[in-house]
Amino acid sequence: MSFFKKMLFQLLVMSAIFNCLVSYEVHADHFEQEPTITNNSMKLFIDLLTINNEPVEVDDEIAVFDQQNTLCGKLVIDALNTLYQITVYGDDSFSMDIKEGPSGGEELIMKVWDASEDLEILLDNSMYQQRTISIIPPIETIPPKFEGSNAMRGMGIEAVSGPEILEISQSIIYTSGGGTLQITGTGFQEGAVVTIDSITTTINNFSITLLTCDILPNENIGTVEIMVINPDGLTATTNITYEYNPPAITEISPAHVTTDGLTITIMGNYFRENAAVSISGITSNALYVSPTTIQCYVPPYTAEESVELVLQNDDGKQASATFQYVFYPKIDSVTPSKGHKDGGTEVIISGAHFDNGLTITMADENITPISVTENQVIFTTPPYDTDNIQSVDITITNPNGRDTMKEGAFTYKTLIANFNIISEKTGDAPFIAVLEDASIGEIEEWEWHYGGVNSEKQNESELLNIEYSAPGIYPITLLVRSTQGEDISEIQTITVENYDVEVDFFSPSRLEGQPPLRVKFINETTFADTLNITWTWNFGDGNTSHAESPEYTYNQAEIYTVSLTADVEGFDEPITYTKMNFIEVVQRQITGKIVNADWHWNYKLRGGYRCTG
Repeated sequence: MSFFKKMLFQLLVMSAIFNCLVSYEVHADHFEQEPTITNNSMKLFIDLLTINNEPVEVDDEIAVFDQQNTLCGKLVIDALNTLYQITVYGDDSFSMDIKEGPSGGEELIMKVWDASEDLEILLDNSMYQQRTISIIPPIETIPPKFEGSNAMRGMGIEAVSGPEILEISQSIIYTSGGGTLQITGTGFQEGAVVTIDSITTTINNFSITLLTCDILPNENIGTVEIMVINPDGLTATTNITYEYNPPAITEISPAHVTTDGLTITIMGNYFRENAAVSISGITSNALYVSPTTIQCYVPPYTAEESVELVLQNDDGKQASATFQYVFYPKIDSVTPSKGHKDGGTEVIISGAHFDNGLTITMADENITPISVTENQVIFTTPPYDTDNIQSVDITITNPNGRDTMKEGAFTYKTLIANFNIISEKTGDAPFIAVLEDASIGEIEEWEWHYGGVNSEKQNESELLNIEYSAPGIYPITLLVRSTQGEDISEIQTITVENYDVEVDFFSPSRLEGQPPLRVKFINETTFADTLNITWTWNFGDGNTSHAESPEYTYNQAEIYTVSLTADVEGFDEPITYTKMNFIEVVQRQITGKIVNADWHWNYKLRGGYRCTG
């Protein structure tokens, strides 16, 4: 080296030492330990010094350590310069038992403390730069090594802290995922990666203090780890908890429920298999269909009003909605359920919630009813053009638009079997029922089924007299036939409640006379031949007979009441017929003329005196 260059080098070094001279008497808030000053040292000149991409500030600190973590040099920034210098003291070769600092060739460890953030940063290889500063050569290696011998080296430091998570926008997220999570912290680097439960998510917005990322779905509940990974490999972690989504109800079908109750469908999201449903606080049977569908039975209700439905998953999370109980018309029965295609059949619809002004729709016709009550509608069927049997629906629509339909409620036919019972329908055996055909159509054959009585076929319609001799309920039907087909009537019944036993008697004999008076009694009781009857005659003088039609002699003058009792087997009580004062027996009378007779009287006076004469 020429003399001129040596002089210039020494001037630069002296200028650097003068401008960068740092007294160790400056207070260090963080690296409080002082290096041991030895006769073996080197100087590091730093012309680039940043912390997290920002220039250092007053009170920031730099410290140098050997591999045994012994502090061997430090710098407290007390003024902002363009060039900083740190003296690093190595091991004193004259002290054999004590190691004061690094040995020659030993890698140095450097740390930076950010005073404003109270943040210590351990420098890794990516944070060092080899820099030539004027005539000062750069550090030979990264990380720098201790050279001793008053060596001078140039370098740059770009300290970057590892990421730190200070806060997340929510501590609980749902297994369905969705939405975004904000992560607040420090030291986030461009190109950082965020993982949730070890799965990488998408970062939507980035700054060194705020990350916004997508929330990932997860099949399981529980606590998982969120990790921010900087490109330099440094990481920060925190925990977040997955929970099942609360259920959400989007629709109830139907929204209007009849007061008679029915099964409804609840649609929404995040329903669980063991979900429970309550309506107005009363648990209802729920059928889990899928995470989006549950069916349940809605019980009957007595009024038109809104009620609350609550759906609760097995983790306690709930969703609620309301639906409206309303009165809908209801068809229970249609009588008769068939009629001739020419129409004109009077039909009675029985049900509930029928309103005045309702409309009946049948066979593509809107029909005005004959009469309407809350539980009954009467109307006449319109004609229907058909050559075959045809079933049609009946729809009733109330003035408020609420309707009900009974499918196939009425059948149009070309033949209609029907009959009337023109006698009484109830009586005692023997009972005669009178039947009259009332069928419609071109009928060729009538087949009657009387119920317990032989059936009968006829080729013409006429009145029928059917005798029923025993109690019972007898169904009657009429089957009619023609070339167009056949039809059978609705069932009508004859009820025979009891056997008809009418007890009666008479006598062809004289019913008045002198004793002995012999009287013949004739039993005229009407009864069924199948009955088993015990007869008891009471002749009025204490004597009885079990003959069916007895003869009896009266010997005492008196008036006698006679009765006949029929004790019928199977009857709860005997049947008695009585004729009051039926028989009169009078004293014998002497007629003629008495001549020359002596009279003798013998009589008793009141008080017990007897007189004769």
